[in-house]
Amino acid sequence: MARAVISVREARSADLPELAESWARVHGVLGPWSRGLPGPTAEELAVVLRQAQATPDTRFLVASVGGAIAGMAYLTYRPLSPLHGVRAAHVDYMYVRDGFRRGGVGRALLAAAASYAEECGAAQVAVNIHPGLRDANRFFARWGFAAVSVRRAVPTPVLRRMLLGDGGGGRGTSRRREAARRVLQLRRPAPLPEGAERAG
Repeated sequence: MARAVISVREARSADLPELAESWARVHGVLGPWSRGLPGPTAEELAVVLRQAQATPDTRFLVASVGGAIAGMAYLTYRPLSPLHGVRAAHVDYMYVRDGFRRGGVGRALLAAAASYAEECGAAQVAVNIHPGLRDANRFFARWGFAAVSVRRAVPTPVLRRMLLGDGGGGRGTSRRREAARRVLQLRRPAPLPEGAERAG
């Protein structure tokens, strides 16, 4: 039996229902970190799509099989990291829907990402993927992607509470707590009026 033809194109407004479902599934596999965070609404996803369509360095792609949305990927061209001048093609939210896996959809999206990187002149292709997704990590490793870093996140109130927490008491702990409190109170100075100079 002939393999189904996979096509990759830029997302359109008509794709939003399937994209919203796919994005919600991506959000749902992020584990404890995603609990308490609302999943993207259809309205928010529509804004993301409009922004992608209006931004030259961004592509919101969908892969389709027989007219059905089979997967998606969000591509951007930006520095590899804030401290690197080298720009890379970043692949975010690459996802293949249930029922379409192991059929070449991921490869087709990756090929589109490679073409996008060549179009932009990007020296690197980078992908952001949750470390707990073993199948996805194995997929990218097979195509030569090496681990560069692990991105971690913590809710701001939790971090603040931990920084100011008791931690067992003691004079040393009190000093550390006071130092953390002073740092947490730092604010960037307000901008000066044009032509004015800051004293000191």
